[in-house]
Amino acid sequence: MTWITETALTVLVALGLSIVGFAYGAKHGKNSQKAADQIQFDKINAERTAQKEQAAATMQKAQQEIISLQAERAAFNARLEKVHADNAAAIDALRSQLATRGLRFRAPQGAGNRSCSANPQGSAPSAPSSAPATVIQLPDSIARDLRQLTFDADQLSNEYRKCYAWSQHTDSDHGEVK
Repeated sequence: MTWITETALTVLVALGLSIVGFAYGAKHGKNSQKAADQIQFDKINAERTAQKEQAAATMQKAQQEIISLQAERAAFNARLEKVHADNAAAIDALRSQLATRGLRFRAPQGAGNRSCSANPQGSAPSAPSSAPATVIQLPDSIARDLRQLTFDADQLSNEYRKCYAWSQHTDSDHGEVK
């Protein structure tokens, strides 16, 4: 073989080996990069899984607290409604008991008997007498109106107590009603 043929053959073999080496190196390099990338992905996925588990545990704890608070609030509202119903029953009982009674007041003797005319002598009106007081019964319409006003005031007072108890409950971290 001639020198040129040997050189050409050597170049061809070197070129072939270079191509094979390059292909092997490229494939091996890609595989090693894929392996390195997979290790990073596995690490990231493990961190995400841990975060998801932690978030699930935190959420479960928060849900349990919410359920507990809802149960406590429901129990408080039930107690408050019972107190409200008891108060309303007491008010109704008192109202019906007092409805049959007439409203009376004591007035000094001679009250309402004064004249509207001017005093002709210019002297001071006479002093009230020391006679015993007279008991006067109010007319039924006035008594009924006064009872209704009293009933309305009692209902308003009861509603106020209910609102106040609820506001104290929510302001004092769910403490007992005082």
